[in-house]
Amino acid sequence: IDDIINQIKGGRFTLKHTE
Repeated sequence: IDDIINQIKGGRFTLKHTE
């Protein structure tokens, strides 16, 4: 899934995990 890689690259994955 490229979506996860894209989110991690965008820094949204960390934000979602932090919140």
